[in-house]
Amino acid sequence: MKTFHILLTFSAFLLVGICQARDVKVGDVERDTLTVPAPFATDVREWLIGETPGVVAVSSPGKPGMTPTVYIRGIHPFQQHPAYYVDGVQVIDLGFLAPESVEKIEVLSGAEAVQRFGPSASCGALSVTTKRAATKGFHASYSFSGAVQLLAWEPAQITLDEWKKYNEYYSNATQNPYLVNRYGASFAQIHHLNLQSGGEKLVFAASVDFLDNDGPMEGRSDSHRRISGSVRLAYRPLDWFRVELSAAAGRSEISNISVMNTLLYNRPVQAGQQATDPFYTNESKGTALSAQAKVEFRPLEGLYIRGLFGISQDNTQVASAWDWKQYGADAGYTRTFGKHSVGLDASFKQQLYNCSYRQPVAQYLFLDLQKKDVWTDVSARLNYDWDKRLFADFGLYLRKQKNYSEVPVGPSLSANLRWKPGEHWGLFGSWSMTQSAFYPGFYIPVGEFYHTAYTTRYSRLNAGAETSFQIGKNLFEARINGFLDNDTYSISQNRMDLKNLGLEFSANLSGHSGNVRFNTGFTLALYQNKVDKLFDGIAAFNYHDQLVIKGGSPVGIAWLYPFTGVDQKNGSPVLGTEKQGYGQGIFPSVVLGLHGSVSWRNWQLSIRGHGDFGQSIFRTVLENSALTRHYLENSWRTDNPGAKYPVFYTENIFSQSSAMLHSGSFFRIDQIRLDYSLSFSRLPARVNLFASLENFFLFSSYPGSDPEYALDWQSAGLETGSIPSTKRIVFGVKVGF
Repeated sequence: MKTFHILLTFSAFLLVGICQARDVKVGDVERDTLTVPAPFATDVREWLIGETPGVVAVSSPGKPGMTPTVYIRGIHPFQQHPAYYVDGVQVIDLGFLAPESVEKIEVLSGAEAVQRFGPSASCGALSVTTKRAATKGFHASYSFSGAVQLLAWEPAQITLDEWKKYNEYYSNATQNPYLVNRYGASFAQIHHLNLQSGGEKLVFAASVDFLDNDGPMEGRSDSHRRISGSVRLAYRPLDWFRVELSAAAGRSEISNISVMNTLLYNRPVQAGQQATDPFYTNESKGTALSAQAKVEFRPLEGLYIRGLFGISQDNTQVASAWDWKQYGADAGYTRTFGKHSVGLDASFKQQLYNCSYRQPVAQYLFLDLQKKDVWTDVSARLNYDWDKRLFADFGLYLRKQKNYSEVPVGPSLSANLRWKPGEHWGLFGSWSMTQSAFYPGFYIPVGEFYHTAYTTRYSRLNAGAETSFQIGKNLFEARINGFLDNDTYSISQNRMDLKNLGLEFSANLSGHSGNVRFNTGFTLALYQNKVDKLFDGIAAFNYHDQLVIKGGSPVGIAWLYPFTGVDQKNGSPVLGTEKQGYGQGIFPSVVLGLHGSVSWRNWQLSIRGHGDFGQSIFRTVLENSALTRHYLENSWRTDNPGAKYPVFYTENIFSQSSAMLHSGSFFRIDQIRLDYSLSFSRLPARVNLFASLENFFLFSSYPGSDPEYALDWQSAGLETGSIPSTKRIVFGVKVGF
């Protein structure tokens, strides 16, 4: 907390200084486009939450250092996340980047993703561009954001009587050994320094960031520290010659504890155990980087030739190290004939991918695993443009994949069509097909391997319309888009088909009247996923625990015993004898995002929120409610007559019943924020102060910790003691020169 007091003092000093400068003339802050400020985030993927149609992003801010989960247009069980790229170089994860160092993040899917990145992006891609100089001259800015955090949901701890009943060690205890102040207010802070210099020939941008996020548990037992930076340099000595260098790197330290699950489960210590403190910490440290060099020639009008080399490394994962190298060249030529233009783009690149992993199999015994791939890619894209009103292209992407066994990789095909028949509206559509091989696991260097390779085929069909027109001084923009994604996974002659169907809407209205500006809009997506066909001879298979993949059903329906009531004689649950399918699956059928912002003179008020509806959560945690506690009593094993005290038994039949299935629908107000901006007539400086409430309001009937955070790749659809989210009081300042 010492750091917290120091920063409060610094912030107070800065505020006093600004207040004393009020006699200086303050001009109105001119905003060409009023934007809704992004919330406090430690990972750039958190900015996608509720903001982009077709994307479901999930992050638990209650657990420092957690990697967010991103779904693009439905769920793809065997392709666990989209491909990630930083300035064109593929990386394993984006956690080493500071969000403030990012200029934009593109969400790519379907034909657009396949054309740029090939089979790796069959289930989507996130392409991140780091900041570059935006204007000429030298500019510098510093920003600070601080957040006071409180757990949004706290589990009730087990009582002293319950401790005494189940463990003789506490028979004479007068206090619950863990009934102490384990939770409390914590503090997170982000510092960001950005430098930019733009000239006629040389453009330079660099940033340095420091993150310190102390989690909701006492002390530093759960925390995340990261120092990171990025740099971009572009040099253009001649009109036809350009050199560009970019790099981003980060080092992080993450401390995680297991005690949160102990408290969420409300587990007493088993009989015979001593009162040892379960608060132990697992620490992980590591670095990650991405860098690229690019040389571009434009000797003739319409012709470009580029050469590139890129590397990325990541050893922030526990007991693992990832390494990518890529190099290649691309070229393109466009010829114009009156209102018509035809272009051809072609590229060649080779990527070398290596991963080493130490799998613990026993105490002091590890299994060294490796995964190595060499990808050689050749692609071509033919495009046609007529008077900026009709655009069409066709792409072909070929990949040769070499690893421990030669596996044929089919061609990736893609096509796009855009037509703008009117000044204010247009139509678009795309199609792509990719066929390749997918390896769920690693293989041992001596040649034996864990998993059989899947042959995968992905087809993507997309169509929609968009409009944009002026209403007085106001601009209205809208877009509607429908997609049909088919995934086919094959092992030998066996096959599974998965279909994702969706409809996406987005609308935005912005404008101004006098000194008042506003911007408001929403995103809405309707999803349906269905397993059309399972592997031959298989009716269903487990996805996670009691969740299954079953033909004709959504992914992750619950396979449970029907709960019909309580036996009045002995208080035991009454269950059916055969398991049945329950629920709507683990993926939401409706995703909603709302945002709005209004400014007057130097003030701006913003609000944003999002919600997921139609998904189910199977809750395996037995804890707080009286009914659950009752079944906790009845779930203790007494099959050992000589035992003086019963032993906690988690595999009780009640935990496999439909009574543990809940609706995961929710709506969350993510942010309510107030900004105040100043500029000074005698100083080339701009100051922005802000304060916000984040995640203070959650509307849901779900009885667990947080319905949103049961949707992650490791335990999708399961509530097994998820770390609760945090409420945040955020404040900060940005000073620019």
